[in-house]
Amino acid sequence: MNEAEVTEQVAVIGLGYVGLPLAMALARHQPDDQPVVGFDIDTGRIAELVAGHDRTGEIAGEALAGARIRFTADPAALPGRTVYIITVPTPVDEANQPDLGPLRSACAVVGAALARAAATPSRASSRSSPARPRR
Repeated sequence: MNEAEVTEQVAVIGLGYVGLPLAMALARHQPDDQPVVGFDIDTGRIAELVAGHDRTGEIAGEALAGARIRFTADPAALPGRTVYIITVPTPVDEANQPDLGPLRSACAVVGAALARAAATPSRASSRSSPARPRR
């Protein structure tokens, strides 16, 4: 591993004109065996990205093809990540009030992933004998 690689398990939630370039930038620093998880609820968007097409025009197809990103619309790919970055839109209405619905939905998806990860016992937490009390 070189100095520029990171060991965090990163997920980017929302792959629009902000999330996709961010996922691409982070993926350049990930080891081959730890791709960034790029999650979006739009299955059509995921299919396009897997096929090497970015409808926003931010990323070239060749760059997408070689990226260390696992594009998915499946929330089951999210548990176990150590970093979650939410990049969903918060459009404003006529009164300049933000619509937080997409952000709330993304937080619910991440919350469910955290809950599933917390419910999975790790080797360190499953002991065959009880811990001894400290004195």
